Amino acid sequence: MKRIVITAATSAIAEAAAQIWAAREASEFYLIARDKKKLARMAENLSLRNPGTVAHQIVIDFLDQRKIVKTIDSIVKDGPIDLALIAQGVLTVQSDASSSLEVLADSIAINATSPAMFAERILGVFEKQKFGRLAIIGSVAADRGRRELYTYGASKSFLETFVEGAAGRLTGTKASLTIWKPGPTDTPMMTSSQGPKPLIASPERVAAIGIKAMERGKRKVYLPGRWRVVMFIAGLIPNRIYDRLSI
Repeated sequence: MKRIVITAATSAIAEAAAQIWAAREASEFYLIARDKKKLARMAENLSLRNPGTVAHQIVIDFLDQRKIVKTIDSIVKDGPIDLALIAQGVLTVQSDASSSLEVLADSIAINATSPAMFAERILGVFEKQKFGRLAIIGSVAADRGRRELYTYGASKSFLETFVEGAAGRLTGTKASLTIWKPGPTDTPMMTSSQGPKPLIASPERVAAIGIKAMERGKRKVYLPGRWRVVMFIAGLIPNRIYDRLSI
């Protein structure tokens, strides 16, 4: 029975990933979230749909350093961590961040600081046990700043640099670290600023591709893969033109 840790477990992509893993084999999940009611519903659904699966519910403040340490350490006391997915994030429209420095700071904290803290603790576990697969959800928005989402994009860009360096800690082990880079996805977080509807993917498809990349030990994966091409082309557009585009 695999032991799986998921932060922001009630988010659409995280829940889709949990269902995929649980459908493959009965597993023991440690589901971490901030909303107690949503978490209870998600955990119950996961267990009911997948007999034999155990879903532990953990409610904490994602920015509380001491509780993050205590939570991960308590999980490890009962056994190793086989898989982990760090999924917290908030899509901050730039007009809101520009109007309120509190919104701007909160966006960076939940999109960058919080995932990094969880990842650091889990990476330390993987170094000791010499195996495990960890994924962090980033975004294609990290590839190039958009005037409507540049605070969000910058916070996700932090995760890319973090993963590039942190993955080196796992050299010589059977552990891996992968950053998932989804494009617009059909989740409650989605807004019209994310892109045209024909390019929107389902959480299930995003999770399935991301899990496959984790299994292969890939460092970075675009979800779906077409976004690698889209963002490559976006990177070729001169600033004088790009700055005029309403994207």
